Amino acid sequence: MVAGLPPLGCGQGQSQFSTCLDPRYSDSQTYNQKLVGLLPKIQATLPGSKLVYADLFTPFVDMIINPTKYGFLVTTRGCCGTGTYETGPLCSPVSSVCSNPAQYLFWDSLHPTQAAAGYISQYLHTNSLSQF
Repeated sequence: MVAGLPPLGCGQGQSQFSTCLDPRYSDSQTYNQKLVGLLPKIQATLPGSKLVYADLFTPFVDMIINPTKYGFLVTTRGCCGTGTYETGPLCSPVSSVCSNPAQYLFWDSLHPTQAAAGYISQYLHTNSLSQF
């Protein structure tokens, strides 16, 4: 399985969530379209292989546009720390954490919560894994 790009710039640390669907983020879509076109060519050079595209863009955009459909109440900041700047190692055991992470789309200023990752996983299971 070869993963495409999610909508770049949608993390709070990169931009405001409301602008993540701005046309400048079409770069992710352009890259993904080129990747989809390239996979059959790569697969042809690898006899016996099966390459399947994993679309991360579509489910992520749907969660951003329709957060309540997934149970997300907070989409404008992450669950860890202030939710606006911390990412990766800056979210540590000494950071404050929201009381209900499942209601947050983002864990930190960039990464999805476990709940969001679960929805993405379900999407991939239904739409990509079935192609194997």
